[in-house]
Amino acid sequence: MTTDIDAIRKLADAATDGPWRTWTVDPRPRFQVGPTSPFRPVAEVYERDEHGNDSTFIAAARTFVPQLCDEIEQLTAYNRAVKGANEDLRARVAELTADAARADRLDQELATLRDDNADLNRRLRAANAEIASHNKAVTHWAEQVEQLKKQLAVAQGALAVIHANELDDIEDGF
Repeated sequence: MTTDIDAIRKLADAATDGPWRTWTVDPRPRFQVGPTSPFRPVAEVYERDEHGNDSTFIAAARTFVPQLCDEIEQLTAYNRAVKGANEDLRARVAELTADAARADRLDQELATLRDDNADLNRRLRAANAEIASHNKAVTHWAEQVEQLKKQLAVAQGALAVIHANELDDIEDGF
């Protein structure tokens, strides 16, 4: 339900200025309503009893209706502001939800990269161990080659001596 506050305010503004009050008029139960003087009533109310509840309500409405219009306008403005803030918050929540989803994906990627890194480190240690083993083997083979070179040099020296002796023998024998 929507209330036409402007129409209500126009009615209140067009009415006789307040505050209003009630007073009894004979024959009872008759009351008049209006500004502070009984000589300027704006309404005459025939009540069902002598308590004057309806006329009291009418008199109070002159003051309360503008106050209620003010309150409704303030609450309407506040409601608009809250709705605007809620829209801003919804947009921010959507952004944060997207950021959280992205963070989850990045966490998963990071976990995968850490696993891959750990695997690569294991493989690197194994390769380094294999290289160290090969280095030992190469060093051992290099030592053996040096020994063989020495043996070959000794053997070549011995062959040269033998060859020289044979040449001497050949020269002597002919």
